[in-house]
Parts: sequence; structure tokens; C-alpha cells
Amino acid sequence: MPNRHRGEGSVYRQKDSRNWRIQFVCANGRTVNQTTGTDDYRRARDILRDRMAEARLGLFDPETSKVLVRAICESKLVRDRANGRKAVADEESRWKLHLEPAFGDIKAMALSTRDFDRYVAVRQSEGAGNGSINRELAFMRAALARAVKDRSLMFAPHVEMLEEPPARDKLLTGEQAERMARACDKEGLWLRTMYEVARAYGWRLGEVIAMKVGQLDFVAGVIRLKIGSTKNKEGRDVPMTPLVRGLLLACCTGKGSEDFVLTRERNRPVRNHYKAWRKAVKAAGLPEDLSDLRFHDLRRTAITNYVEGGTPEKVVMQISGHRTRSTFERYHIVSPVAVRAAVDRLAAGPFASVPCFDFRVSIEGAKNAARPADADSGPGPARHPQGTHSVLPAA
Repeated sequence: MPNRHRGEGSVYRQKDSRNWRIQFVCANGRTVNQTTGTDDYRRARDILRDRMAEARLGLFDPETSKVLVRAICESKLVRDRANGRKAVADEESRWKLHLEPAFGDIKAMALSTRDFDRYVAVRQSEGAGNGSINRELAFMRAALARAVKDRSLMFAPHVEMLEEPPARDKLLTGEQAERMARACDKEGLWLRTMYEVARAYGWRLGEVIAMKVGQLDFVAGVIRLKIGSTKNKEGRDVPMTPLVRGLLLACCTGKGSEDFVLTRERNRPVRNHYKAWRKAVKAAGLPEDLSDLRFHDLRRTAITNYVEGGTPEKVVMQISGHRTRSTFERYHIVSPVAVRAAVDRLAAGPFASVPCFDFRVSIEGAKNAARPADADSGPGPARHPQGTHSVLPAA
């Protein structure tokens, strides 16, 4: 270990201790002595250098340097619960199962990008997908940013996200949608209604199963999603289609305004649809690429049908509940049929009068071009015979 000069601080390890400690003197004369939380000497030297630089700039606070990652993340969870965030249950699960065991006991000031890189490598070795890992990293990044904002932390390390695979592009065609509707009908009125509402409006699962009878105005033919009941907290009023109106009316028979619209036997609210949904997908006999069809794919199907049917995107976003165009565009899948129709419309429009040329290659000319040069043609490359290519105006 190299000798250090006065004023440079020191890195040392106590007897029977695994981790290195650092010691230095702040500008106010206060001596700071703390553990680095690492057994890597180089990493400990880096931490000492950073702490001394922060102390010179007046950014170092011995109290904040003791804050654990656990305290920062649990503080964010408390705030999210207080704000009524719908994703807080998922955040708690990610924290308890994966993030807390990896980061909980680490001091927040000692976190570095390398710590997150190691975490990513471990999660990938466990078989986690990049999308799942990104949701976990996003929670950590938000928690650290909030800690910096409320001065529980001086600064936060850079958290680099992973590349994710392209968004799903599962769509139901007209005939496939009808087969799926019949299969859902066999599972019960509740599943058929769920299916038709999602297919008609592209709503999220939580918005569909949370509907109550009081939100339906059968006289005006409108479904009203109340403010605060949706993911983006915004309310929506959407007209009922004749099919949706008939199904909802059947679901609401004999119920009060506070009862759930979608219920199973004995008016039990629908909580889990997965088993019935998988049975319906299998019974519908969908193609192999749709064998893993999810309920959320109906959102993509509805949005694509609206846009390709000519509905303005702003109107579609109002119906489906999308707040930002970037997210909306992930759900609009351009189908090959739409591309073909667009090209056909163009060909029948302004380009219909443009002269075309036939670049056909005659069969005889192609045969002649493939033959080797004649013996009397002399040395040099074979010459293509005349007439191999014909350029003729289109008939």
C-alpha cells in the first residue's frame, strides 16, 4: 500500500474487518471516519477521492453519507402509497424479491454504476428478461432521484437501462376475432363482455373489471369512467356499441349501482381471468403465432382497427385513454394489409397517369446470355446478344 501525505486522507482496514474504511478532515476541521462498504481497495480509494472532493465543494454531509439504500427506497414506497399509485404493489414486489437483497444494506453514497452493472449480470443469469430488469432499475433510479431532490442524498449514480425487445405485435383479424368471441361466450357472460368491451375500446384490464353499474347510462348509451379510476387518472365518457350495450345490460340485471358489472356465479367480482382466458384462446383454435394471445393484445387490436379505419388519432387516444403519443404509437401496429391498401390507393391516384415501362427479360435472351461465348468470338469476356433486354412502353 503506497504512503500517503498529510491532507490526502487515508484508507485502512480494521482488524478482523472485511471492508475498507476511509478517514479525512473536512474544511471545518471535523474528522470523518466511515466504512466504504467494499473490500476492493481501488474502489475504496475512489470513494475517498470523491468524498474529499465533495467536502471541498461543501457538498459532503456526514449525516447523509450514513443513509442506506433501504431507507431511500422504503421512503419512496410510502410516498407512492400516499399518492395512490396503482403500480405500488408491483414496486413493493420488485423491491422485496430482488432489489432489497442486492442493495438494501449498502450506503446510498457508496452506490456506483458498477453496482448496477453487477446486479444486471446476476438477474440475467437468473433468466430475467431485459424488460423486467428495466422496471427494477427504473424504480431504483426514481428512488435515488427523489432522495437527491429532498437532500437525503448529495448525488445519485448513473443507472443505464437495457435494450428491450420490440413491442408485441399480436393482432386479431376479423375472422379470428369472431372465433375468439364464440370461445369466450362458452366460458361465461362475464368473459364475453370483458372481451367485447376491450375489443371495442382498447381499454386496460383494470379499467374493464373495475366497472360498476352506476357508471353505465343505458338511456344515453354511455359508459363513464370516473376521474381517478383509470391509470392516467383522467375520466372518459364513451358511447356504447349495440353489441356492448346488450351484453352490459345482461350483466347488470338485478344489480345495484355499487355492484360490479362483471361477476361470476353468486355475484362474485372477477379478480382473476387468466384460467378462463387461456381456455378460450385454446378453444378458439388460433394460429400458432397467436397461441400466447394476452388480454392486453385486444388494446393493440382495437387501436389498430380504429386508425386503419380512418379515425383521427386524437380521437382514438381519447377513447383508449392514452395520454402521450409515444406510448400510443407502440400500440398502433401497421399491418401488411394496410400497407398494401395504401400503395394501391397511391397507384390508383396521382401515379395512375405516369407512363410505365416493361423491363421484361425475354426467356430466349436470358438463355443466350447464359451461354459461353462462341469459339470465333476471340478472347475476352462473352458479349450479351442483342435483344436480351427489352424496354417497351406498357400496353
